[in-house]
Amino acid sequence: MQKVADSVGVSVSTVSRILNSPDFAKPETRDNVIAAAHKLGYRGLSRREGSLHRDGVSGSLKSKRTRKQIVLLAPDQLFGGVKSPDWIFRDVIPTLQRLGREKGFQLLLSSYSHDDFPDIAALSSDKVFGVLCLANGQEQAFMERIAQSVPFVFINDDASWPPRASVMSNNRMVMFKAVEHLARLGHRRIGYFDADESPRKISVHSRERLGAYREALAYFDLDTETDLFIQERFGFNEHPQAVCRAMDRIEGLSSRLTALIAPLGYSIQFLKETRKRSIRIPEDMSLLAIDNAPVAEMVDPSLTVVDCCFAECTEAALDLLMDQAQQGRMNAKTILFEPKLVVRNSTAAISKTS
Repeated sequence: MQKVADSVGVSVSTVSRILNSPDFAKPETRDNVIAAAHKLGYRGLSRREGSLHRDGVSGSLKSKRTRKQIVLLAPDQLFGGVKSPDWIFRDVIPTLQRLGREKGFQLLLSSYSHDDFPDIAALSSDKVFGVLCLANGQEQAFMERIAQSVPFVFINDDASWPPRASVMSNNRMVMFKAVEHLARLGHRRIGYFDADESPRKISVHSRERLGAYREALAYFDLDTETDLFIQERFGFNEHPQAVCRAMDRIEGLSSRLTALIAPLGYSIQFLKETRKRSIRIPEDMSLLAIDNAPVAEMVDPSLTVVDCCFAECTEAALDLLMDQAQQGRMNAKTILFEPKLVVRNSTAAISKTS
């Protein structure tokens, strides 16, 4: 394969992907690689019905005998923690399983710790078509080594630099849509709750959303006091206590909030806490959740949400992964998905007595 790569002027990984999955390469590049392989006497290679075969087995991704694998790679702290992101199990994995059935690839889930990284040789083997990574501040050098040998795309990237192939929801639009909806309902004192997940640093997503929240308050000429942003740090399985403390702070404000924005999981907890305190949603305070799930419509009152469109992000990430395979090289393309506002019963126009 090295000789074939040198003669055509492409990488060894490109040759490997073309010999195993010729459907996912530009026709000119594919034909040049196959011709060079024949010329150099590559064993087990033959043409049959216009497609490439190796050892008598079709190289198509949809072939059952040579079904390619796509690895979904995630650090283990994303699973089972205080704020385990439900969108991974609700949106990402089911979407990839569906696409796997349609396109003929096998989905593998691999988790790791910062002290125990996956085997790069296994990830870059001929069986692996590409790697999708759920980012959460992983070791950059490790990710770069994988990307050198196999197509590699981040989903919901948690790093602002260096540029890399990634797909994510537009965090700034998430907050602008949330604040705009509440402002149109007449709310001027809009609070925002988020968790302080790490004692070392705030995540890129939290930082972008907080910045956009403040920008949106100023843009719509709303109250901008610093105490409108409520952040709590808490340990394992302590989010009910954190929401309780947040409500203590909200009730202690000199001028009360008329609306609150919070991530979906915490919004559900706020519904429980406000009910305990005889605070009516949305009559006394509107509540808007970030992210969407079936449970948001099942609770009472049903939650108005800004849907981050993680399923659509996952489909786009797979398309970007296949584009890399066709081009035979990494790219630094970033795709931002516009979120969708879904209005339900937890938000309402501000009452005249507020």
